[in-house]
Amino acid sequence: MDEIAGRIDEEVVIQKGYTDYDTKHATSFDFLPSDKQYLEYFKNARIVVCHAGAGTLLNSLSFGKTTIVMPRLKKYEEHINDHQLELVGALKVKKGLIVVLEAEALEAAIANADSNSILPVESDLTLCKYIRKYLNDLSGP
Repeated sequence: MDEIAGRIDEEVVIQKGYTDYDTKHATSFDFLPSDKQYLEYFKNARIVVCHAGAGTLLNSLSFGKTTIVMPRLKKYEEHINDHQLELVGALKVKKGLIVVLEAEALEAAIANADSNSILPVESDLTLCKYIRKYLNDLSGP
């Protein structure tokens, strides 16, 4: 994403988490000290590019943002299973959600993202019920 930030005319902000990578073209931070600050970034974004963590997806879609999601995959040893891919599969019918499975497709997805007329996910209770069930199934009885 940092390399792409160097080629586009748009501010890019990256939450990089637990990595030693220093961004060259984007503003970055490890984590933010407050949820309020974190949510401000979602509120102000034109589009959100993220992995498929349920909380991140819900935050982005709840603000009605076009969301480009690149699930972490088992085949790259990014996760122990493909639960992020399964979650994205369940959500792929949601308008404003663009799924990218390979890094080479990310820049084109950003260039073609349309941030207009996306309805916030809070109006879609079916999605909230699905995610609640999914999380409950993961945690067991």
